[in-house]
Amino acid sequence: MTSAIVGDANSPDVPPSDRSRASWWPEALAIAIALIAGSLLPPAPLSPDVSWQLWIAHQMRHGARLYVDIIETNPPLWFWMAMPVDSLAEATGTSSGRWLITALALAAAASLAATGRLLAHIADAPRAALLGYAALVILWMPLADIGQREQLVLIASLPYAALAGRRSRGTAVPRAGAIGVGIGAGLGFALKHYFLLVPLLLELWLIAILGRRYRPWRLEIIAMAALGAAYAIAIGVVTPSYLSAIVPMLRLLYGATGIPQTLRPAQIAWILTAAALLCRPRLLRDGEAPFATATGVAAIGFALAWAIQHKGWGYHAIATTGCLSIALAALLAERWRDVPTAMRAIGPALLLLPIWIGLHDGPYVDPYPPYTAWATAGLSRGSSIAFVGSDPALAWPLTPDRGFRYPSRHYGFWMLRAIAQHEAGDHDQRVAAFGRKLAADTAQDYSCDQPDRIAFVRPTGNGPVEDNPLDTLAFFSRDAGFRDLLGHYRLWRRANNLDVYQRIAPFPRPPAATCRREAE
Repeated sequence: MTSAIVGDANSPDVPPSDRSRASWWPEALAIAIALIAGSLLPPAPLSPDVSWQLWIAHQMRHGARLYVDIIETNPPLWFWMAMPVDSLAEATGTSSGRWLITALALAAAASLAATGRLLAHIADAPRAALLGYAALVILWMPLADIGQREQLVLIASLPYAALAGRRSRGTAVPRAGAIGVGIGAGLGFALKHYFLLVPLLLELWLIAILGRRYRPWRLEIIAMAALGAAYAIAIGVVTPSYLSAIVPMLRLLYGATGIPQTLRPAQIAWILTAAALLCRPRLLRDGEAPFATATGVAAIGFALAWAIQHKGWGYHAIATTGCLSIALAALLAERWRDVPTAMRAIGPALLLLPIWIGLHDGPYVDPYPPYTAWATAGLSRGSSIAFVGSDPALAWPLTPDRGFRYPSRHYGFWMLRAIAQHEAGDHDQRVAAFGRKLAADTAQDYSCDQPDRIAFVRPTGNGPVEDNPLDTLAFFSRDAGFRDLLGHYRLWRRANNLDVYQRIAPFPRPPAATCRREAE
């Protein structure tokens, strides 16, 4: 393949317009800021999703089969990524949350170093300010959702946007750098298929900018495509149940999940930042602010992913917020002399907005312990309590934080919302069949694990644990096996919309071969 095709550093039609030897101190400063910012992040509590991710990694390392022993809606990459974190935590006897934050800080440092080397057209001082600001955005803005996939893809996207900016100018790019950026970006974009909108939009932007000079088969694209193909093969070989069982389940049930998608502080920040970026469109169109334009295009892709998912969960906004704010910072760094005086005054204040939102919201706070503490009173590490309700946050991060065993193959019974819709009038027999299987599988899980307590969430009431779509005790008791299991429990306490049953005596466990695999 010729250099003219891949558009690498040796391409004869690439003008070496950037400084060939930019100083390293801006990148060194950004790395230091990232490592210091990461060291200040609290390792716990982690959000429910991330707690579940790390728990799954531990279970997988000890023999559990993802999508068989553990039913999870997301593709496997995120959980594979967590396995080294869990391995380090177990080897050192330390918190997996602390190792996760260390990994995030190191990833952020590597991302900023790569990004900085691709921004050699920016003078040292403004480049240092831009990279230092980006370090704080990617680590402190998503403070309540540390480790979520949107944060990971934001880290991976910055070097890719910087590389796209260089491509738009026809500037030379080292081959090893292009391959490394492509691999890193591929890992980020592969976390959710929605994220693929970002490289797609960046390619369309490059086509519009370069015209006949556009070269599709560039080294970063080849590296990213090769990684994607390897990942697709790995899913088919290592976790075939994801395709055969999970994808059909998602198509049937997942549309019922989510909360109202309302205007939140993040979306207000989007509007204000986008308005500032577009107050002088010429500054982005004339090609002299390539990184600002590329990150702005990436922000559009992430905003479309946010809208398409339409779940209303705050962490879905992380990548959009980060890209927009960094795009504004890049515009100020790249075109400071050309931006209007008003933008010079307002821009820095807008840049503080996403960091302020992150610090104001603070780290994740588990809202349920004040209401569930009584349900877990007297239970020690190694005990097991099952929360039977549609909100997984009842059990996460409580389960790993307290060292409890987790008795179910399911993260939570989020599918009860779709079952409730079916019973309220949809009458989809496929949903009904899934509901029967769910109850039978749960009876099997609880028979194998024999939880010390089972807490059933009652339908919506006046307590803090609200918005449960079904009477969970009545629903699961339709299954004969579940009714038999409950014969070994008695009602212990009722409060806060919870009916808590205590196991009164052990009972015979099913054969081990019929039970899911789990870590000791």
